[in-house]
Amino acid sequence: MVMMTMMSTVTSETSVAPRPVVPTTVLVTVPTTQAAVQTTPCVPTNCPARYRLLSDQTASPNCYFFSEDNKKIWSDALKACTSTPGAYLWRPNTRTEANAVKDTFGFQTTQSIWTGANSPTHDENYVFAVDNAAFSLTNLPFGEKTISFSGQDCVEILLNDSDVWKWENEDCKDAERFICELPRKTCP
Repeated sequence: MVMMTMMSTVTSETSVAPRPVVPTTVLVTVPTTQAAVQTTPCVPTNCPARYRLLSDQTASPNCYFFSEDNKKIWSDALKACTSTPGAYLWRPNTRTEANAVKDTFGFQTTQSIWTGANSPTHDENYVFAVDNAAFSLTNLPFGEKTISFSGQDCVEILLNDSDVWKWENEDCKDAERFICELPRKTCP
């Protein structure tokens, strides 16, 4: 709390005896720190039509869509995902997320699923279509690489019977199941 002293005088054009100056004390509160602004993410409780939240929200808060038995070539799977604003062909980041996606949708082991990784330059330099972030079949975020074949520019993932996630480059014209991922919006 800060105390300030204010002086007051009165002036008049008539002849009046001057009034004495009387100090006045006014209490003023000056904040010394600002309260921390709390930001709460604007996370909707539901996803767009056909999309679902994972059963394990700690694995990922995003919304997902599984194509079920509807198989598409990689470019058509990408188009199907991006037809929902903000969605993209799946980018599996962790084993926990991949397991939660499998558990939520119940797809079978050994079913190949397109990821958003591809080699647009046809030289085995892979990127994720959503953000052009580099992806390497020799430095995977989890799981193991299967045999790589040159000239196969799209990447799929599957869970084998031994409970190991396998990544493989595949011909983009092969029709596979796919998963779309949609980040839930957070407010500024």
